[in-house]
Amino acid sequence: QTRRAPGLLSDEEEAKYAQYAFERLQDEGGYIAKNCYSLTRSEEVAHVHAPGVWDGESLLGLGLSAYGVFGSKMYQNTLELKDYERSIVSGNRPIHRAHLISARERVARTMVFGIKKLGISRSRFREQHGFEVTLLYGDIVRNLIEQGLLIDDGETIRVPRSKYIYADDICRAFFLPEHQTMMRGHLTRDKIDSLVAEHA
Repeated sequence: QTRRAPGLLSDEEEAKYAQYAFERLQDEGGYIAKNCYSLTRSEEVAHVHAPGVWDGESLLGLGLSAYGVFGSKMYQNTLELKDYERSIVSGNRPIHRAHLISARERVARTMVFGIKKLGISRSRFREQHGFEVTLLYGDIVRNLIEQGLLIDDGETIRVPRSKYIYADDICRAFFLPEHQTMMRGHLTRDKIDSLVAEHA
């Protein structure tokens, strides 16, 4: 039997408290939810880094293991200081690995990041990719609407306010098959308890 870490919330308790905080900050604090992670009181002080990259803006990665994005190219710098220094001194870029984003990855990325930002504009999707979002994702969108996880008002496919804290999980429905097992964002409490017990 695994030992539960003292004071660690269950998944249900964590979700309840997170939902309460999101609701109260919006209802009583005057905050606006910008994505599934953050709220702001003013557009003037809204975080611009992640949403910018999520919208396809370029990002210059500087420093150890930093990542960058330029158009359809992603890269990550070397992880070791000595390798980084050697590259810089010799006049080379300290790139450890790179990836060319395919057309299907770009489309999936629009869906995943759009859900994280709590809504996808149908017209913007059409402008970016040249076809209707429901042509490729109609069945998935309909299924998520039936589950109460998305709303489609004809122009925007969006996450309902009561589900904002789950957007990072909802977006996984749009992962490409080869990415389904990658980057699991959340560990179950049983898994955390098991890890705690292993290192106790």
